[in-house]
Amino acid sequence: MFGNGKVFISHTSTDSARCEVLLAALDAWQVDYWFDVFDLSAGQEFFDYIQRSLANRDILIRVCTPAAKSSTWMTQEATLARRLTSPYRSGQRLIINLILEPGYELTPDERQDVVIDATQLPMEQWLQTLRVTLRIPARGQLISRRSVVALGIASVAALGAVGYAGNLLLAPEGLPNVRPVTGLTRLTPQPSQSRVLWTYSIGSDATVFPGISLRSNGSALYGATLTSIFSLGLSDGKLAWQQFGLKGGGDLFYQGAPAVTSDTLYALSQIGGDLQTLYLLALNSQDGSERSHFTIEQTQTTVVGIYTMSIVPAGNKLVMGYDGYLSVYDTANARPQWKSPFRLVDPSTGILAFPPFNVVISPAVANGTIYTGMPDGFLYANNLATGALLWKVEQFGTAFGIRSTPAIVDNTLYFGRDDGYVYAVDTNTRSMVWLQQLMAAPLPAPNAPPGPTPILVASPLVVAGVVYVAGGMLDTSGDFVVAVDAKTGRVLWNVHPSRSVRGGQLTAYSITSQPAIHANTLYVTAKLALTQATSLDVLYALDMRDGSELWHYELPGIGTVNDDTSSTLLPSSPVIVNHVVYFASSAGTVYALSIA
Repeated sequence: MFGNGKVFISHTSTDSARCEVLLAALDAWQVDYWFDVFDLSAGQEFFDYIQRSLANRDILIRVCTPAAKSSTWMTQEATLARRLTSPYRSGQRLIINLILEPGYELTPDERQDVVIDATQLPMEQWLQTLRVTLRIPARGQLISRRSVVALGIASVAALGAVGYAGNLLLAPEGLPNVRPVTGLTRLTPQPSQSRVLWTYSIGSDATVFPGISLRSNGSALYGATLTSIFSLGLSDGKLAWQQFGLKGGGDLFYQGAPAVTSDTLYALSQIGGDLQTLYLLALNSQDGSERSHFTIEQTQTTVVGIYTMSIVPAGNKLVMGYDGYLSVYDTANARPQWKSPFRLVDPSTGILAFPPFNVVISPAVANGTIYTGMPDGFLYANNLATGALLWKVEQFGTAFGIRSTPAIVDNTLYFGRDDGYVYAVDTNTRSMVWLQQLMAAPLPAPNAPPGPTPILVASPLVVAGVVYVAGGMLDTSGDFVVAVDAKTGRVLWNVHPSRSVRGGQLTAYSITSQPAIHANTLYVTAKLALTQATSLDVLYALDMRDGSELWHYELPGIGTVNDDTSSTLLPSSPVIVNHVVYFASSAGTVYALSIA
């Protein structure tokens, strides 16, 4: 490729959809590109951000449309690209003006650059011209569906229209930490496609951490994104209502799944600023109208947000976790009952110290006791009525945190830690019943920093004397789903479901979702890396008896293998109601699949 082969794509936010075919082609060619999908505010901070991003990229592709003519930022990006010294030894940059909409008039400077007018050429011709301009060698290998499926239906259809007749050719060299994509040469429907009943795209706020969390009370599907709470019909996926803020004004931000009773939905929400205010919001589950809101916490902070766990209903009590506090709210009397005196916070940042993959978990409640796993690696037991700390499991040290919601069956507590083990503790004697390693830590890589290798073990599910749990490596190098005998801890089966997708060629993220079970089938969601810049979400249906795959469904994801794992978007855990499995993709779309 030209220069160092790295591309910066300059475009307006209104033209993001027009870029789908371009992005699909770059993904297929395994090009390292920078593409901003968010609307960033103006100012020196944004200018510095753009300059840093441009500084180490030798190729600028400008998406030219009439909207681009009025974009101050696109003009500044082009100016910066011409003035900054290229990191490549030639010191020169390649600037490509790609015209994607009629009516764009080139300036004299732009006419000196490479111009590709896609409005005057067939798709296969302008893509071929772009490939040659980028100096990507043709190796005779057709584009694979797996290279474009993560970009959505529009781009897949657009690329499919050119017939794949040798138009997009893959570069064969693999990328670091990403297995090369090879194999399929034509777009074919998935066998599981017939199971899809409906889909609903929530919007761009669902593609920002923490993504979408789902709950159901059997009559509707409820979800929360960063900036809204919504309700969808179970049978048709129609939006019943969507709530964005407090009655009387005030934008809210949400983390964790809402709690749903027969007619009321409860959610923890917050308003940012120098004074962070955390509210408990009560909504009418039928129409989303606000019934009440109560101030839970106010804190002066310089960091963004208050970390919250999912709310857990316990009779007329709501158990809440936020920034390491535990609190119980009495819905019958509409007042808080107690707040725990301890708080597990990193004093250097002022926020809860949770390691990569910010999995939103929740406490578990049984027999008048709240059980909560914390990032210090301990599991705490608090009295539901008073909040008093009864005991804690602390014999295994603080090197690894707990990022799983505990499961309690017959006075035995099951939970996972980031050490690759699942644990069983007797809640009466407070003693360890058994522990079982699910995945061994690999040998450290050369020049790797010292310290233990975390292996995430997600929230377990216990059914008919068997503990089902998923997890994997935190560096996107492995996944697992395991069945363990609940009494003895003996491993009944251990599978790596990603190996059944696309011949096992794709890089697997750790599975963070809690499994769901229906009719002897285990359902779990996961995330795979398609290329360095695209990802794929998967719903697996596994046989409960031996873990073998019955079927799986692939869908577009969002994120790259280079993302900071503290902000990686992941698909939601599945929710099953009346022979239908519901889940949300990392790309912000809710899916309903028949499992009858």
